[in-house]
Amino acid sequence: MKSFEVTRELKEIGLKVKPDVIAWAIDSSGWKTEDLAEKLKTNKIIIDRWTTGDSAPSIRQLEELSRYLKRPLSVFFLSQPPHEEPPPSDFRTLSKNRGEFDKETLLVLRRARRLQRLSRELSENLDTPLKPLLALASLSDNASEVGRFKRQELHIIDDTQMEWSDYEEFAELRSRIEELGIFVFQMRMPLPDARGFALVDEPPPVIVLNTRDHIRPRIFTLIHELGHVLLKISGIDSPEASISNPRADKVEKWCNEFAAEFLLPRALLAKEVQKMRESISDEKVLTRLSNRFNVSKSMLLYKLLKTDLVNYTTYSSMMDVLRSKGPPPEEEGGIGVPQDVRCLRERGNRFVSLVSRNIEKGSIDYGEAVDLLSVRLVNVDKVLSRAHR
Repeated sequence: MKSFEVTRELKEIGLKVKPDVIAWAIDSSGWKTEDLAEKLKTNKIIIDRWTTGDSAPSIRQLEELSRYLKRPLSVFFLSQPPHEEPPPSDFRTLSKNRGEFDKETLLVLRRARRLQRLSRELSENLDTPLKPLLALASLSDNASEVGRFKRQELHIIDDTQMEWSDYEEFAELRSRIEELGIFVFQMRMPLPDARGFALVDEPPPVIVLNTRDHIRPRIFTLIHELGHVLLKISGIDSPEASISNPRADKVEKWCNEFAAEFLLPRALLAKEVQKMRESISDEKVLTRLSNRFNVSKSMLLYKLLKTDLVNYTTYSSMMDVLRSKGPPPEEEGGIGVPQDVRCLRERGNRFVSLVSRNIEKGSIDYGEAVDLLSVRLVNVDKVLSRAHR
């Protein structure tokens, strides 16, 4: 898109823009009007007048709106608000504001929708099937049985899994899930707002994980969102929070049971517990088991309860101890990480590989690859060389 070249005088001239477009851009951004007014060094009344058509912003003010709302400047000159898919169903059991999301989370949702659309277009360029290579499930199916079956389908071997570090396990699971035709992206959003979401209303299915989350809860979220894909139910959620909530939606309960059995089969857990002489309620034992299976302590306790290896009283007491210690620290940001490494972490091997194959076919050029990968031109080849075909 070509940038607007305007003089200082033109920047001060009010423009005829559609007030409903401005209202839509603000409402869909998650910004509160008063906070936006502070950023724009104006007041709420003036912004309200833009949305009613009683006055119009100058081009300079539109440029500021574009910057803070993360929208192209050209969008403000549309004749009507564009169609955008609504956020997925809100399954966050502990959220005080169901259906409301932080502006950073809304931006991640928009970016994920764009990557989903781009993945579809890149796949169609190569005549690559968009239907995932796995059988779907329903809420009437036994979640644990589905978990065991999918674990076998993805060739997860007990002894091999227990040799992986948590980051190795995440990488292996992500790779095997992407081989099924599911795109797994990672982006940063406020951790209290959401830990992940799944988009399955349009092909291809997409899973998005919060990079602020600790790696072990992130592994659980990855498989939980795989459950959403199997059920073909889009949703945004915080799986770790829903584990201990008896009021959790039936979809969340199903996905939690599916993920728990997938990651930690009942037979494997019982076998390991039988080897131990110490009480399972001992915190040191819990830590050792958590490290051995690369799962969070809350997920482990949930599984111990479901496997009847601890009773509800013990479970509740140990969960209270965990809650009193607060959540684990957030993961470090990508500061200092090379651009090619960061790109592959965020976009995933499947998406990067699609970009690479589209370049080879001549469907896109390097300039378009820069936009698709969000990297500098000099780093495109580095990114593409890291992708496994």
